[in-house]
Amino acid sequence: MKKNTTDMWKIIHIPDKLPIPPNQQPTVNVLASVIDPKHANTLIRRLNQIAPLKNVCHVKRIRKKHLEGGKTQLSVILCLASEDNSLLNSLPQDVQELSDSYQLSPFVTKVCKYAATSKEEWAEQCKLWPTSYHPPT
Repeated sequence: MKKNTTDMWKIIHIPDKLPIPPNQQPTVNVLASVIDPKHANTLIRRLNQIAPLKNVCHVKRIRKKHLEGGKTQLSVILCLASEDNSLLNSLPQDVQELSDSYQLSPFVTKVCKYAATSKEEWAEQCKLWPTSYHPPT
């Protein structure tokens, strides 16, 4: 049987998806606090037990920021913020107790709601808060 040339496969170029800028990506509010680096390991282990980040597991719990003068600042996500974003009502009791015992000062910040689908999108997400990137297979 002879094949007709019109039955051949055509190659179509599909351009890469452009990264979504952080200001256009869906976000969720979390409560975070600046912490003393010597308490980082203890705080992260405890927070992972009492307030796991189930819905945003691609978000890293801790952020390291380089400040002027060569100093570094560590911030940790305490928990997801409540819907009304009221700081006083957002902290679960055990997180509040941990916050009090380490004299933390919680603040509301945004993290990307969904995991990045491309390296470019991941780079944009990390401008808000560090996230993990696992390329789609």
